[in-house]
Amino acid sequence: TMFSNYKKIKDFLKGEISKHREDWDPLNPRDLIDNYLTEMEKKKSDPEAGFNMEGLVVSCLDVIEAGTETTATTLRWGLLFMIKYPEIQ
Repeated sequence: TMFSNYKKIKDFLKGEISKHREDWDPLNPRDLIDNYLTEMEKKKSDPEAGFNMEGLVVSCLDVIEAGTETTATTLRWGLLFMIKYPEIQ
């Protein structure tokens, strides 16, 4: 199940990257994906630079996973403070 869900997330991200490529303007970057695509274009003659599609997907996954962890930790602390200090509720 975990690997199946992981594949679904990667497939979703690949779709989003494809959408970005369609209307990508290197002079007007909107987000991480646009900036990464710009670097891929700059470094396309140097495969050792590491800017490729798989690297972009993994970078996007890292951002999602980091945000998920931060949100979960914030919720845990909020609940802990409400339990410890019920008058704050």
